[in-house]
Amino acid sequence: KVTYMYNPLTIRCEHPSSCDSKIVIAVGRLDYQKGYDYLLQIWSLVHKKHPDWILNIYGDGTLLNTLNEQISNLGLSETVFLRGKTDNIVSKYTESSLFVLTSRDEAFGLVITEAEACGLPIITYDCPSAPAELVNDGENGYVISPVGNIDEFADKVCYLIEHADLRKKMAKKSLDIAECFQINDIIRQWVNL
Repeated sequence: KVTYMYNPLTIRCEHPSSCDSKIVIAVGRLDYQKGYDYLLQIWSLVHKKHPDWILNIYGDGTLLNTLNEQISNLGLSETVFLRGKTDNIVSKYTESSLFVLTSRDEAFGLVITEAEACGLPIITYDCPSAPAELVNDGENGYVISPVGNIDEFADKVCYLIEHADLRKKMAKKSLDIAECFQINDIIRQWVNL
């Protein structure tokens, strides 16, 4: 007999995002797996249509200099910001309006559930193995396939930028989904097991 348990949320968000700011957020270490090279290509397309929006990337890692160089080469220095680590990621989620994940693979994607708990719509690649389980495509965001599909990812970002009502509707659905990952529910599943 086999079962599984999801990782519980370890953050609390008292005041979810209003999804009114012109900020998109990505969170994770700066390495190849996270696909930030894809994200910067995506953002170069988004920026052409929506130059007043910015992309904040939180995390640190070995590709810091490489990504800074790519940002500069793409002419995105005024719209993409590598913010490093933060001690208050909840405030960074809640000041944003959209969460993006461009990973090549993810074991679970805790950042997805964190963003959902903070009331953000999600756009993610359908990478192995968790995002499609954590995001309901068309309900609280979009799951883009295949990994590396720059154009469709950019189109979905632009679509949610341009449709505030849908963005907010998806954000509410994210809050509902995040309830499944509350620590008391996960503890109850362990006790039952």
